[in-house]
Amino acid sequence: MCARREGQLSDEQFTDFAEIASQQTCVTVYGKLVRNTEFSSKSSGLTNLSDPEVTLQMAELVGYSEKGVCVTLEEPQLAAMPAPTGPANGCGWSSTKYVVWENQPKDWTTLHLLPRSKNLYSILTTRPSQQIKDKIIRATDVVSVFEACISHVTGNTSKIDLGKTLQNYGFDTQHQVDTFSTFVIGSEDFGVPHYGFSLPKDALTWVTNTTQLGSLLNFIQNTAVPK
Repeated sequence: MCARREGQLSDEQFTDFAEIASQQTCVTVYGKLVRNTEFSSKSSGLTNLSDPEVTLQMAELVGYSEKGVCVTLEEPQLAAMPAPTGPANGCGWSSTKYVVWENQPKDWTTLHLLPRSKNLYSILTTRPSQQIKDKIIRATDVVSVFEACISHVTGNTSKIDLGKTLQNYGFDTQHQVDTFSTFVIGSEDFGVPHYGFSLPKDALTWVTNTTQLGSLLNFIQNTAVPK
């Protein structure tokens, strides 16, 4: 019979159920802060899931870890982030040169910038290609989809606030949320198809009543394709 030797195991060899659950919905990010770039989340139109009054700061993101796997970005990305958790503590990133944002919600909507050098006149005279515009469903159309689908499920006809969640509009059960998602994806009368776009049938299986409408809008714009 084999003897149990739990006393010889270290704390690092154990994990918690809460940590396992967070790995499904959160990601840990590594990077550097950009000096003198602080701004209010509320005044910018961005809403942090945990605190709408939080101060954000631009950061150069260099990598992340998800489910124990470390990933280094091919190119650093510039994005607005809340205050970091502290100095980097994993994935080989130096604690003296980098910081870490632990357990950030994957569906949190932030501001992503693509810094590039262009002369002033080219910036002023640049016009978005109509072809590109036509490939992305308009935000106003997605809001109209939300209004119609919410009304059909819960009867709530309040004006859409992208900072709120489905729960704020009367969604108490996952069944209601799934019905809402079915309308968004499949309704030719008032869903995404009504505006000439389509979504995969399983695209919204991740949505719950705590999903922020702004995050859902962003996801739909990034996922929906012209029919």
